[in-house]
Amino acid sequence: MITFIGADELKKTYEVYANFYTFQQADGVKYLCRNVADIFKIGHRNVDPNSLPEALIIMMNPGKCEPKNANFIIPEVSLKELEVTSKSLPKVPSKADNAQYQIMRLMELKNWNHVRIVNLSDIKNSNGDDFKALLKDLKFKDNKHTHSIFSNERSKERVNLLNIRDDAPIILGWGIDKILTELAIKCLSCIPLTKATGLNYSEILYYYPSPTLKSGKEKWLENILEII
Repeated sequence: MITFIGADELKKTYEVYANFYTFQQADGVKYLCRNVADIFKIGHRNVDPNSLPEALIIMMNPGKCEPKNANFIIPEVSLKELEVTSKSLPKVPSKADNAQYQIMRLMELKNWNHVRIVNLSDIKNSNGDDFKALLKDLKFKDNKHTHSIFSNERSKERVNLLNIRDDAPIILGWGIDKILTELAIKCLSCIPLTKATGLNYSEILYYYPSPTLKSGKEKWLENILEII
């Protein structure tokens, strides 16, 4: 039986650092994005500043995670700049969202100090239905999927972000909506499949780690522990 740890307790043990940026699509629309979030056990960054993640989690898109400093100016980058600039984007202390608290619970169970989260899409949107509608629209405006680190246009950046420990699992958890199929297939072509795992709904789609109900969160933790 898993002991379910609440967010207030998790905040005392873990901290989140993330890269945020604003990206303008070809149609002129600007999107607030996040290309990576790293969760650390508090103090670990001081002990091992060059730490490599002990696991990589791939989900759908960033949700409510945002910089702790409300006055932080999020940089705007172009596609040409993204490959280079993303490496120097400041990783800033960030407010965790529910999905990140769930990953902290997994870290506690596995005694991990450092886990990295990336997404099929970098576009921040905490409303899943709104994001999926946006994704349908972007298929016609951005057929290269430049909002995703799994785009061919962002290969150098991807190599940097997917640099993890040799024994680190890649946990797939982007959800089961078929609208994600194209991005998911692209992602699967970019990662070492021998390291990839997750609770699969189908060959391509994997259950999200943080469903709404507490019982669903507990079930995901119990099931994922059986395979990692």
